[in-house]
Formats: sequence, structure tokens, C-alpha cells
Amino acid sequence: MKSIGLTLDELHSLSDEVRLLTAAGLPLESHLKEAGQGHGVRLKKLMESISEELSQGRSLHEVILSETHGESRMLSAAVAAGIRSNSLAMTVEMMGDFASDLIELRRGILQAMTYPLIILTIGWGLFVLILNRALVQILE
Repeated sequence: MKSIGLTLDELHSLSDEVRLLTAAGLPLESHLKEAGQGHGVRLKKLMESISEELSQGRSLHEVILSETHGESRMLSAAVAAGIRSNSLAMTVEMMGDFASDLIELRRGILQAMTYPLIILTIGWGLFVLILNRALVQILE
């Protein structure tokens, strides 16, 4: 499997697709490739790659474990735990919820930083304007 860095949104989408397919009792080998059609190019290629490797007889845990990025290692650990506990759908759903929570946290942090940055920018602009006018008066 090629190393593809997943964004949190893509990880969330992949987790949802795996959860829905396992909850419906559908085989991942054939249906994961079709599920990737409604997503971005990178996630579509990843889902196709996973589907092909599953068709070759590798386990989902092995396929995801071959991925070298951090997000996929987290997903691999969740898949392994789900397989061992015989509750793959629930475990992958929890992983998707975790990714969703991280996305919301990032948005919240960015929103919280916006107002202070705007005030800082306006303050800096006023400071430069006042300093400019003061220097013009002093030099005259």
C-alpha cells in the first residue's frame, strides 16, 4: 500500500465507510472500492487500494498497518482492537468520532484566535499611523 497522508476529514470519512459497511454485514473487499466513489481523489485511491489488498487475502488490520502515517496507525490500532473484541463497527465508529472531535477542536481554536488577531492587527495599524504622524510633526 502506498503511503498516503490522510487529513482528519478523510480519516473520519474512511472510518464512517468502514463502520457502515461492517454494520450492514457487507464484505469490505468489494464494497469499499464503490464507497470511495463519492469522496476526494486521494481518499478514493486509498479506498481502492485497501479494497484490492483485501481481495488479495490480506486482513484489514495488515492493510492499514502498512500505512506509515500517524492517522493511519491510530486507525490500525482501532481496527485491531475492534477485531479482537469482535466489535469492529463500534470501534471504527469511535475512531471516526475522535476524528470529528479533533476537527471541531481545530475549528474552535481558529475561531477563538480570530478576534485577538483582528484586534492586534488594528492596534498595530493605529500605532504605525500615530507614530508616522508624530514623526512628521517632529521633523517639521
